[in-house]
Amino acid sequence: MPTPWRLLIGCAAAGLVAALAWRGKALDRPGAGAAVVVGGLTYGVSGWAGALPLLAFFLTSTLLGRLPGRPRHGPRDARQVMANGGAAALAAIWWAAAHTPTALAALAGALAAANADTWATEWGTRLGGRPRRLLIGAVVPTGASGGMSTVGTLSGAAGAAVVATVAALASPLGPGGMPAVFVGGVAGLLADSLLGATLQARFRCPRCGALLEEPMHQACGGVRIASVGGLRWLDNDGVNAAATIAGAAVGALLLAAHP
Repeated sequence: MPTPWRLLIGCAAAGLVAALAWRGKALDRPGAGAAVVVGGLTYGVSGWAGALPLLAFFLTSTLLGRLPGRPRHGPRDARQVMANGGAAALAAIWWAAAHTPTALAALAGALAAANADTWATEWGTRLGGRPRRLLIGAVVPTGASGGMSTVGTLSGAAGAAVVATVAALASPLGPGGMPAVFVGGVAGLLADSLLGATLQARFRCPRCGALLEEPMHQACGGVRIASVGGLRWLDNDGVNAAATIAGAAVGALLLAAHP
């Protein structure tokens, strides 16, 4: 099918999925618009080879976020959508330009990293365990950036395996494809935790003493707070974007080395 038609079909299908996600409060309006761009572009230039791994990530992460057992987070905004799907969309463009399986490994590796991070957070928060900060081993509160528990890590690996399996079935990656994508996803998960533990900005509210990831605490009346660690400009979305880039790079490099 010619690419312009695929783009139209991809945008229409992504629009339907985004509309349902918006109505279900999984995405806000800008987030739904960003999802249409990412989904339409990915299918339009890479076909099902890119669209199916993207759907595997989006559907499983959205459903996990709706399960009981932890407070529901708000709808994803455009920055969150692009942080998780932007690297995959760029890899899809690479595939359209070069038609190399390495580009598909990068695409799937980015999505495997995003899925691994989501599964690690969702299952790790629900099932418990003692998360520790990577490298230094200090115990941190459940759900804190940079914390890793055994349950969360194993769940993240399972999330990467789901995307790797779908990518291997949908893409012409060859026998080395599934392991490359899986390792890329796990590498992205580790990169996320490493950056969260070291460079991600941390803020402490002067009123209640809570350690936060944002420079404003709405629960205390929207008070602006000073940074107490990390790089002030590196927020959770930036860490997620870096993790997906790491997943893409590792997946592509491994497939290039072992096609």
